[in-house]
Amino acid sequence: MRILKQYLANSDIDLMRVNPFVRKVNKINTTWENHHVPLRELYDYAMIVMLEGELNFFYERQEVTLRVGEVLIMPPFILHKEFIKERHAAKYFVVNFDLFYSAERANWRMQDMYLNSCHAGIVKMNENPRYMVKDDNEGVFTSPVLLKVKNINVFLEILQKMYEKDISSMYQPLTVEDRMLLKAYLLEILSRLLQMEEMEEERRYSTEINKFVEYVIENYSQNIDVNKKALELGFSPNFFQKIFKKETGVTPFAYLQQIRIEEAKILLVQGIQVKEVAKRVGYSDPLYFGKVFKKKVGVSPAMYKNAILDKSDKDVF
Repeated sequence: MRILKQYLANSDIDLMRVNPFVRKVNKINTTWENHHVPLRELYDYAMIVMLEGELNFFYERQEVTLRVGEVLIMPPFILHKEFIKERHAAKYFVVNFDLFYSAERANWRMQDMYLNSCHAGIVKMNENPRYMVKDDNEGVFTSPVLLKVKNINVFLEILQKMYEKDISSMYQPLTVEDRMLLKAYLLEILSRLLQMEEMEEERRYSTEINKFVEYVIENYSQNIDVNKKALELGFSPNFFQKIFKKETGVTPFAYLQQIRIEEAKILLVQGIQVKEVAKRVGYSDPLYFGKVFKKKVGVSPAMYKNAILDKSDKDVF
């Protein structure tokens, strides 16, 4: 599965501008016989998190099955069909929300927006001009967001709190403080989704980075083509350099040089001739090895060797 940020229509979007409004939190427990949702486009966002069973969606010419441990965020204005397969049931949370608050949108009501159309016999929901508002909430994601969640129970606990707060509105209207609390809960969920997926991405890349590190440690004495190795690991050279530097603080080539120089220090201390050291750590040209060594260590290989061994004679190329 993709990560959350990969669904953004604009990778430069300022997420600090997000100011969500939670319109409704529901816990649905239904069967295929009683689930009547027409073909439709939403006017706001819907986040669906499964508790039991499966829920199916058809959009963008593909059928998607939402299972326990998965989250689907359906953005506005994407034509889709939601259904439960024959003889199946589903239990799930659904949160309807706006990513960007506006007083006008806060007055929209679920009954008028969707529920009046959720009846047997209605094939497609008619568009309501009142809700066909193209503002900041439209176009944030390129497509519906489907994510796999590791610690789903953490999300379910938050959603249960949101649900309990929302159903209290049956007895008295939600206060500003209640609305702020619901906003805080939703921000926590979105934040966790971002952090979780970023960590998943880092772990995935770390596997490949570790393979490169192990390869360098075992083969530093050989002629290593860093770009070729990146391609073998499934990355373009530029992208691999980017993620490797993010993980280790240095580029892949710089890491290779680092390993070679550290090994060269050990060999020089053992009294091995500079030409032989250069060869053993993967440099066919001892002059080039000398330049690299001096740049990294501050002195030439010969000076380093003689200083460490406290010799008066000079070891030259």
